[in-house]
Amino acid sequence: QKPYPVLMSTILQSDFDQHKTDKFIIILGGQKAYDKVGNVVKEVLSEYEQAQLLTNKVNYFVKKDVWASGQTIIVIGGSNREKTAETANAKISSVKAEVK
Repeated sequence: QKPYPVLMSTILQSDFDQHKTDKFIIILGGQKAYDKVGNVVKEVLSEYEQAQLLTNKVNYFVKKDVWASGQTIIVIGGSNREKTAETANAKISSVKAEVK
């Protein structure tokens, strides 16, 4: 399988509004994350989905057309930073599949 190029940028929370309508967004962290990431997650996930993150029942969500048509947002989170990192590492192949 050939690798494919993906242009990726890390966006500071203070600049997020300028990128809110980007075609593809990956958010690392849940609704209790620091630096306002939690507020963004609250906009993307339902209360039920947020509860799933806190209990580590589901740690990976793909949302479509949240702020723009044709947009894909992936939220990877957990009940704490360690669970978020663990899920991010475990789900990298799923993220790659969504980017294609």
